[in-house]
Amino acid sequence: EATFDGYERLIDRQLALLKQRDFDDAWIFNRVRVEPAFADLHDQIAKMDKAYSERAEASIRVASLGSALIVVFAVGLLAFLHFERSRRARAVMGAEQRVIRDSESRFRSLVQNSSDLITITNEDMTARYHSPAIERVLGIPAEEAVGRKLSDFVHPKDRGPFQRLRDRILTAPGASAVAECRLERPDGGVRDVEISATNSLDVANVVGLVFNIRDITERKEAERERVALEEQLAHQAFHDPVTNLANRVLFKDRVDH
Repeated sequence: EATFDGYERLIDRQLALLKQRDFDDAWIFNRVRVEPAFADLHDQIAKMDKAYSERAEASIRVASLGSALIVVFAVGLLAFLHFERSRRARAVMGAEQRVIRDSESRFRSLVQNSSDLITITNEDMTARYHSPAIERVLGIPAEEAVGRKLSDFVHPKDRGPFQRLRDRILTAPGASAVAECRLERPDGGVRDVEISATNSLDVANVVGLVFNIRDITERKEAERERVALEEQLAHQAFHDPVTNLANRVLFKDRVDH
């Protein structure tokens, strides 16, 4: 009885770990504590069964009915333990599947509503999936872009850096890299983007290259405006506003040099 109570407590501890979503700890606990305890209990019942069977055979003329009841009890208890273990295993699997479904649902919601474009391609860069953000970034529906190579949208002058990005992530499973380039829209517009790429070819539910594409056009335009303003101010500081010729400040600067 004490051994059975100990097994019950181990099972309760395993379910508590699963409710806390500590799946790794739960399965380690199952292998290290629960399965050995079950095997121990199984062996004890088997020994009891054997002992009672031997006793029944030795005293069958005296207490055949009692021995038979003991054997039936032992077999019934063993069957109950098997049933209980199966029931708890189903409960564990059900809890894990519910957690996985909830996680997948949240992930899909995040991807569908993300302002970043999420793209999954084959190793040759042929797109298998585009998130809805592609319409905002490239101005085309996702279904029209599926089946096309992601590199087809890259500006011709930026295809070199994009190819180097692809080469870096193909070096090993799990490899990642970041690069900036420009993407061309069908309407002739150009968008500056930051691409974060990861090699997930070895991930069972993905089996592809994952690209997180963030539109940074506004930031780039602000940087270009800042650089142009700095250049304009520098020119005004060193040139006469009427003649546009070099002024005394620039002359002194060159003399100092």
